[in-house]
Amino acid sequence: MLEALHRSVIAPARERLDALGIGAGILAALTLSFGIAAAVAVALHAYVPGLALFVLSRAAALIGYPEVSKLSTFDLVVYAALAFGFALAEPERALAASFLMFGLVLLAVSRLAFASKNPPSPRASLAAVAVVFVAVALACIRPDYFNLVAYIGGLVCFPVAGMFAASAIVRA
Repeated sequence: MLEALHRSVIAPARERLDALGIGAGILAALTLSFGIAAAVAVALHAYVPGLALFVLSRAAALIGYPEVSKLSTFDLVVYAALAFGFALAEPERALAASFLMFGLVLLAVSRLAFASKNPPSPRASLAAVAVVFVAVALACIRPDYFNLVAYIGGLVCFPVAGMFAASAIVRA
C-alpha cells in the first residue's frame, strides 16, 4: 500500500519539485514553516485553517521523505508547537498539552535513539505518523475535545515508542 502511494503520488510530486529546483532543504523549511503557521492559527482559534496548514506541513515532509527526516527534527518542533498553540488558545488546556508534548518527546527520542543503529520499520514509522496526525486532526475538528484527544494521544505515544525499541532489538 505504501509502495503504491509512493509510486503514484509521492515520486511524481518529488520529480516535479526537483525539476523546479526545490530540494530536501526547501521541503524541510516548508515543513517547519507550515507547521509553525498551523500552531499560530490554532492559538488564534482558527482551527480549520490550522488543520489545513498542518496537512501542508505533513505533505511537504512526506514528499521530502526520507531526506527531510534526515535533515531535521522539525517534526517534534511542529508537534510541540501545535500542542502549545492549543494551550495558548485555551489556557485551561495546558496540562493536557503538556502531557501530549511529553508523549511526543518520548516518541521522538525513542525513534532517534533506536534509528541510529537500526532504522525503524516502515510499520513503526507509519504508526508514529498516524498517531500524531489523527490526534491533531481530531483536535482541530473538535477543539472542545482537545483535552481528551491530548491525553489519549499522549498515552498512545508510549506503546508506539515501545514499537521503535522492539523493532531495533529484534533487528539487532
